[in-house]
Amino acid sequence: MWTAAGWQSYKIVTGWGTAVGLIIHHSQSAKEQSISIKRVITRFGDNYHGFWKDYRFLIVVFVMTLLCDGVSTVYVLLGTGPESELHPIVRCVSRSLGIVIGPLLAAVAKALAGIVVAIYCRRFAAHLLITVSIISIWAAWYNMWGFKIYVANIFKWFPF
Repeated sequence: MWTAAGWQSYKIVTGWGTAVGLIIHHSQSAKEQSISIKRVITRFGDNYHGFWKDYRFLIVVFVMTLLCDGVSTVYVLLGTGPESELHPIVRCVSRSLGIVIGPLLAAVAKALAGIVVAIYCRRFAAHLLITVSIISIWAAWYNMWGFKIYVANIFKWFPF
């Protein structure tokens, strides 16, 4: 059965007589794709109104923690080089743009991407901004001080 969303559903009866649902997606037409894009733009526009006012404090914390992570990454990369970076995109940008500009540009890109996602998923914006802020400040702490604790006390117990 075809639905308006472009999904086809089937019921398959297994050997024991139970029905299993199977959903197959077919390619959408250009008109359906333009309607989908319009829905995304409309949702983004609706969620944008009042976003900066409602989440001002969390956005500042979010951006500051990402910048702390970026600056601490620059500090580490100045001593070890871009090969020591675990994040593949930050490592790639650091190799191509340098170990100072690369991590800072990656931090700005992560901040912009996070804000766009938070606006689009405004219902979960606070959770997203807080979670990423905690992860980013932990990463900055690890870059500056935590690696000494982990390498000396925890990693020695790993078999590799």
